[in-house]
Amino acid sequence: MHRGEAEGPWPHGDRFIVRFKYDVTAKTGPMAGKRMNLDEAALYTVKDGKIVQEEFFYSMGA
Repeated sequence: MHRGEAEGPWPHGDRFIVRFKYDVTAKTGPMAGKRMNLDEAALYTVKDGKIVQEEFFYSMGA
Protein backbone atom coordinates (compact mmCIF):
# COMPACT_ATOMS: atom_id res chain seq x y z
CA MET A 1 0.00 0.00 0.00
CA HIS A 2 1.40 3.35 -1.03
CA ARG A 3 -1.42 5.50 0.30
CA GLY A 4 -4.84 5.16 1.87
CA GLU A 5 -7.47 7.61 3.04
CA ALA A 6 -11.00 7.56 4.39
CA GLU A 7 -13.66 10.28 4.20
CA GLY A 8 -16.76 10.52 6.34
CA PRO A 9 -18.62 9.06 8.01
CA TRP A 10 -21.87 10.40 6.64
CA PRO A 11 -24.70 9.16 8.91
CA HIS A 12 -28.33 8.65 7.94
CA GLY A 13 -30.63 6.99 10.45
CA ASP A 14 -29.30 3.54 11.34
CA ARG A 15 -26.74 3.58 8.50
CA PHE A 16 -23.62 5.50 7.53
CA ILE A 17 -21.27 5.71 4.56
CA VAL A 18 -17.47 5.93 4.52
CA ARG A 19 -15.49 6.51 1.32
CA PHE A 20 -12.12 4.79 0.97
CA LYS A 21 -9.35 5.61 -1.51
CA TYR A 22 -6.26 3.44 -1.91
CA ASP A 23 -3.11 3.50 -4.03
CA VAL A 24 -1.71 -0.03 -4.05
CA THR A 25 0.55 -2.42 -5.92
CA ALA A 26 -0.70 -6.01 -5.94
CA LYS A 27 1.78 -8.60 -4.66
CA THR A 28 0.02 -11.73 -5.94
CA GLY A 29 -2.63 -12.80 -8.42
CA PRO A 30 -3.29 -11.66 -11.97
CA MET A 31 -2.54 -8.02 -11.10
CA ALA A 32 0.79 -8.82 -9.38
CA GLY A 33 3.27 -5.98 -9.76
CA LYS A 34 0.68 -3.56 -11.14
CA ARG A 35 -0.08 -0.32 -9.38
CA MET A 36 -3.71 0.75 -9.17
CA ASN A 37 -6.01 3.26 -7.52
CA LEU A 38 -9.11 1.97 -5.75
CA ASP A 39 -12.09 4.13 -4.80
CA GLU A 40 -14.99 2.56 -2.94
CA ALA A 41 -17.92 3.50 -0.74
CA ALA A 42 -18.83 1.34 2.25
CA LEU A 43 -22.40 1.38 3.57
CA TYR A 44 -22.69 0.17 7.16
CA THR A 45 -25.92 -0.70 9.00
CA VAL A 46 -25.95 -0.38 12.80
CA LYS A 47 -28.18 -2.16 15.33
CA ASP A 48 -27.85 -1.93 19.11
CA GLY A 49 -24.62 0.05 18.71
CA LYS A 50 -22.91 -2.58 16.55
CA ILE A 51 -22.30 -2.86 12.82
CA VAL A 52 -24.53 -5.69 11.60
CA GLN A 53 -24.09 -5.32 7.84
CA GLU A 54 -21.43 -4.02 5.45
CA GLU A 55 -21.93 -3.30 1.75
CA PHE A 56 -19.18 -2.13 -0.61
CA PHE A 57 -19.67 -0.26 -3.86
CA TYR A 58 -16.99 0.31 -6.47
CA SER A 59 -16.50 0.49 -10.21
CA MET A 60 -15.05 -2.48 -12.07
CA GLY A 61 -13.91 -0.20 -14.90
CA ALA A 62 -15.27 0.22 -18.37
